[in-house]
Amino acid sequence: PSWPVDVEFDNSSVEPGRGLSDTPFTYQLRIKAAKAIDVGLNVWDVTNKRYNSAGRQSYSNTSRWLTMVWRDVKPSTAAESSGLSNYYFSFYYPGSDNPFITTYEKGGRYFSGPTLTIVDLQNCTVSPGNGSIYTSYNYSVQIETMLPSCDIELQTAPPGCDVWTGKGTASYNGINRTLSWENVSFDPNNDAVGNASYRFLLGDTVLGKFPGPEIDVAFKDMIYSRISNTDRFDYKVKVRSSRPNLKIELIFTDDGLVWTRSHQLQAYGSNSSEWRELSWKNQPWHKTIKFDVVRSQK
Repeated sequence: PSWPVDVEFDNSSVEPGRGLSDTPFTYQLRIKAAKAIDVGLNVWDVTNKRYNSAGRQSYSNTSRWLTMVWRDVKPSTAAESSGLSNYYFSFYYPGSDNPFITTYEKGGRYFSGPTLTIVDLQNCTVSPGNGSIYTSYNYSVQIETMLPSCDIELQTAPPGCDVWTGKGTASYNGINRTLSWENVSFDPNNDAVGNASYRFLLGDTVLGKFPGPEIDVAFKDMIYSRISNTDRFDYKVKVRSSRPNLKIELIFTDDGLVWTRSHQLQAYGSNSSEWRELSWKNQPWHKTIKFDVVRSQK
């Protein structure tokens, strides 16, 4: 048969919007046609660079709107599939092998989605959620992948900076879904406050970017001042924070390996995030010093 058929459609969708190549996706389209027709779904295979048929369904609810659903559709079967897929629908006379028109021909575009990723990231965390550039942070992520093994890299960027710094890789061996990075710190030369960022990479592919931690304390202009001809020193640093009242502690190492908290505190106070100079006077020599906030334990 080749009789004219008026077809209307809307509300195309695919869920979830992101997943692995073996994730079962659900596609749907709402249609209304003047006569009974068949409807086919065509999905772009990002690896093989072609459209594959995901099956045909019959529409017989003549002149009434009907939502048609295709479940458990897998856009690609290759574990390394990565990229943005798309799809369109074809309309057939019942029993015909060739469509009389497609949604692309009627609308001039393909429907976008889903995004396929080689590694899917879940439950990304950084703790503590706020601190300074001297604070040690712990990062973790749960992954799902069809790959038998892979190395995931963590990169961080301080507030207001687009320069990413590698913080090492963690290996997935097919069993350990949760990867972690411990005692990660930032470049001490950065004196910005605000939200830092972190991201995970597989090779050169960015798998996901996330905000955090919040750097709410910044330090600059650290000064060592020897007291006359003694072996004692004054240590000074300028501090500013988005928090109005803080206790800042001097931390030191004498061997370059083990850091020790001095339990000597100085108070920072400002309602406008201004720089304030704090001093720790008449201190012994230390190979290296740094500072951090003493935070209340909840």
